[in-house]
Amino acid sequence: MLLLQPIEYDADGGEIILVDGKKVLESILAKRPKLAEILMKPGCVAFCRDDHMSMNYSVYEHMQDDSIHMHFRYDQTTFAPYWSYEAVKFLHNNYHMNPKYQVKIHLKEKEHILIVDNHRMLHGRGEFAGNRKLRRVWLNDDDPIILKNVHDTYRNNRATIPYAPYIPLNMNNASKYKKINTGIRLDKSLYNKRKNVSFKSYHNFEFKEFSPVAILYQALQPPIIDGIRKPLKPGGYSDSGADIAYSLRSDNIPIVTPVDNPNPTSDLDWVFPDTEEGISAAISKGAKTLWANTILFNTHPLNHMSFREDIKLVGHLPSNVHKYDNKWFTNELIKNNGILVPHAILIGSSTNNGIYRLNDITLDILNKKGIRFPAVVKPIRGRGSQGVKKVNSIEQMKEHAEKLLSTRTVIDGQYCFEYGDTLILEEYLEGEEITATIMPPGMYDINFKNVTLNKYWHLPLVKRFNHNNGIAPYSGVVAVIENSTLISNEEAQNPIYKQVAQDCEKAAQIMRPLAPIRIDCRRIAPEKPFALFDINMKPNMTGPGRPGRNIQSSLSCIAANGIGWKYPDLLKAMLRQAWLIKNFIRYSNLFNN
Repeated sequence: MLLLQPIEYDADGGEIILVDGKKVLESILAKRPKLAEILMKPGCVAFCRDDHMSMNYSVYEHMQDDSIHMHFRYDQTTFAPYWSYEAVKFLHNNYHMNPKYQVKIHLKEKEHILIVDNHRMLHGRGEFAGNRKLRRVWLNDDDPIILKNVHDTYRNNRATIPYAPYIPLNMNNASKYKKINTGIRLDKSLYNKRKNVSFKSYHNFEFKEFSPVAILYQALQPPIIDGIRKPLKPGGYSDSGADIAYSLRSDNIPIVTPVDNPNPTSDLDWVFPDTEEGISAAISKGAKTLWANTILFNTHPLNHMSFREDIKLVGHLPSNVHKYDNKWFTNELIKNNGILVPHAILIGSSTNNGIYRLNDITLDILNKKGIRFPAVVKPIRGRGSQGVKKVNSIEQMKEHAEKLLSTRTVIDGQYCFEYGDTLILEEYLEGEEITATIMPPGMYDINFKNVTLNKYWHLPLVKRFNHNNGIAPYSGVVAVIENSTLISNEEAQNPIYKQVAQDCEKAAQIMRPLAPIRIDCRRIAPEKPFALFDINMKPNMTGPGRPGRNIQSSLSCIAANGIGWKYPDLLKAMLRQAWLIKNFIRYSNLFNN
């Protein structure tokens, strides 16, 4: 307990400000259970005084007598780790500084004594001018956890000096006095119907939301589709899969791994192959949610295996990835729905179904199609910037196209053309490049509050720069944090940015993905509108956290930072949109058949 008594008061201002921690916690539990979960974790806040640091505190600590003690201050002595930093600031700015939760008292008369339950109430003061002195007395209970010396000797060691004001005056008489209950005491009936919050015992909160998760990486070669095979990434996204698993486990989400004690630096310790055997192994080890951090297609095992009713998937429908990974098909689809895309044609070694034979292409043909040099040659089913090149003349175009069309690889023991027999030639857009991450409808935790969004929506836009010959370099060569940044709040209000964001959401509405997609856009010329030129069904979800991976990120991760989401927050947002495999894929296959 804290006692305050004025002894001199000749000042303007200086009112005492009180915040009732019980009222704040009740509101947080009712409206922002995710915020409560963070603030109840040990280690979410630390305090430094002189040369000593008090660690492993939670803001709201559950005590043995079922009370909750509050540990908080907001000044230069307060520290928080990365995972709770935003939560601590949010608590202060949106609750403690909110007049709704404050009481202000002018304590001026010597006869007045203010008694404060310091385990429940926060106290501060307003600014003042003049002379203001208060007497302050602390009352300990009869069982001080930190301050009672087992030898009953209180020496003025340097480490104990900061605690001197709290040392009991007379421990021998403590038993004479009436016990006063302090701290926050909640009525559990107010919260036993809250989602994601349960009571293991009275006021002992347990937050439950996610079932065990297993991450799948690309072990299967994609099939040849229309004469084209999408290139296999070295490692099959096992690196980003390990990032996902490590980050989720660090955030206390149950993760199923191939080995019992995965090495943080070993990618394959964290992920299962996307083969039928690998998927079955993940489920047999207890996974109830599969995260498809891989390339999907119609013949993928996820599309044909028999699953229990409760198994969920984070990712897209295989049939949708199979269809929309064809960049030509997808751009034509959204163009026919009124969305601006670059002028483009199909080129190949022979003329067939609207494909222009490479040797027959002339400048006149290109001009009629709205294509002038420089232009871009790229594969129909590509990955990253592989095979994509800016060309400055019809000769360069033919040279690069011939190189791609003649590149062979071994597929199923036979030599085949790596990029197929058809390419895209599209106009080169001279203006600024941005990337939009589009999230599916669902329930999201934004500003620590559950929000239901009923339509596709975009994370803040990301601006790209430092291109290599006009093309954004592959993230495996140049980390995206070195050539990408969020657009400013002022830019986001520009009608041109608003329009491209709406176009990206409209494209998603046409395609109806079940997981995030990433859309690359460029202005058709400086200060002109944006055109959508590349829709990615498998956004790269690399992120920091694992040892040696701190500079690794992804465009979607950068975008998520714009709404206050760290990498684990983005992953949990995706995890909340997991869908039942049996229901969705059954419906999809029936529809497609």
